[in-house]
Amino acid sequence: MIYPAVTCHTRLLKRILGMALIPNILVACGGGSDDSTNATIEVPNRPPTLQSLASVEVLEGSQVSVTVESDDPDGDTLSLSIAGADASFFTLKPEGHIEFARLP
Repeated sequence: MIYPAVTCHTRLLKRILGMALIPNILVACGGGSDDSTNATIEVPNRPPTLQSLASVEVLEGSQVSVTVESDDPDGDTLSLSIAGADASFFTLKPEGHIEFARLP
């Protein structure tokens, strides 16, 4: 997401603030010109979200499939994986489904 351009008016700043502060202000505005300068400000990358998984009860010897739903507010492609001490007990399918690797 890109915010509208920010315009720095250096001529007005010279009149209001005096010459002593102009070098710092010009650096912050991104230019040394007496003309108006446009700068585009980009929003930093935001973290993806993962919906909480509800508790699931499974009968012994039965398979279960739970769908992981995730979203990235910036529209970036997400890659899911399983980690941790019990990761080997589960399989993550490409569609985002988690299943038992071996039936309990």
